[in-house]
Amino acid sequence: LGDGLKEAAGPKIRDYIERYTSNIFMAILVGAGITAIMQSSSASTVISISLVRAGLMTLEQAIGISVGANVGTTVTALMIGLNIDEFGYYFVFIGALIYVFSKRAKTRNIGFVVFGFGITFVGLQLMSEKLGLLQDYPFFQNFMLKMSNHPWLALMGGTVATALINSSSAVIAVVQKIYASGGMDMVAATAFVLGSNIGTTMTALLASMGGSISTRRAGVFHTIFNITGALLVMLFLHPYAHFIEWLNG
Repeated sequence: LGDGLKEAAGPKIRDYIERYTSNIFMAILVGAGITAIMQSSSASTVISISLVRAGLMTLEQAIGISVGANVGTTVTALMIGLNIDEFGYYFVFIGALIYVFSKRAKTRNIGFVVFGFGITFVGLQLMSEKLGLLQDYPFFQNFMLKMSNHPWLALMGGTVATALINSSSAVIAVVQKIYASGGMDMVAATAFVLGSNIGTTMTALLASMGGSISTRRAGVFHTIFNITGALLVMLFLHPYAHFIEWLNG
C-alpha cells in the first residue's frame, strides 16, 4: 500500500508539504492528512525531518507535521474498529482488475493502492482468526493476565514490538483483534497502544541523527512528545480505560 501511494503521488508529496505548511496549524492538518493517506506516521515525520535537513522547512513546521502525524495514524485503527474486514476482498478484486488491465502507469499505481488497501484488511481478518485461537492456550492466558496486572510491562511490550516491526498501526491492529476476541482487557490493550506510540518514534529519531541542530531538535521533539503523552495517560490508565469502555457501551 505504501509503495503504491508513493508511486502514485511521486515527488509531489514533498511539494505539497512544503507549499501547505506555511503556519503550524496548517502543518498539523497536512501531517494528519498525509499520514492518513500513507498510513505511516513514521514516513510523514521522516519526510519533514529530511526537509528540515535540506533547509526547506523550519523546525516549527516540522513540529506541526509531527503532531498531525499522531492524529492521522489513528485512521487505520478507526477503520479496523468499524469491522469492515469482509469488504477487503472486494477491494482486492477491483484493485487487481485495474492493475492487470490498465495500460497507464498512473492508473496501474492507483489499482495497486486499492489492492494494497484491500489486502491489508484481508490479512487482518485471516490473522484475527488465528489470534483468536491463542486465548485457548494456558501460556497465553497467563501472559495476558500478567500484562493486565502489570500495565507498565504492556507499555514496554508495545514499545519494543513497534520499534522492531516499525509500524504502530500493525501493532495496534493486532491488539484490537486480540481484545475483540477476549484475549486481553482494556487496561492491557490501552497500555500496549500507548507503548506503540513510543516505539514509532525510533525511525524519526534515527533519521534526525547526523543532521543540523534543527533536524535533531525535530527528531527529539517527536520522541519527547510521544513519550510525554503516553506517560501522562499511564498515570490515569484505569480511569481512562473504564471511560473508553463506558463510551463504547
